[in-house]
Amino acid sequence: WCGEILAYVSVSIQHPAPYFQQPAKYSVLQQNSLNTNKKKVTKKTEQQLKSILDYMDSGKECKTSEIAMLLGVRESRARLLIKELVEKGKIRAVGKNKGRKYIII
Repeated sequence: WCGEILAYVSVSIQHPAPYFQQPAKYSVLQQNSLNTNKKKVTKKTEQQLKSILDYMDSGKECKTSEIAMLLGVRESRARLLIKELVEKGKIRAVGKNKGRKYIII
């Protein structure tokens, strides 16, 4: 039975499965999966973004850590939310690195 397995393995290597023989279909599927760059914004994310804007509406500068504490999330999540608001043009970054603060536009 070992000889049968070796024969099967050698045939499988010489003749790969059909999906390897049709690269056009694979490339179309791959392209379709890569073209889904649109972000889905959940209600929770919308609420968090609104909370940030409401908090900053008073005209004060805010640090990432303040926003994280306000929302009860980690600083990494707060940075993602801030990045989204900056990209949308709702807020602006002032300063560099650790001294960076954000103000509403």
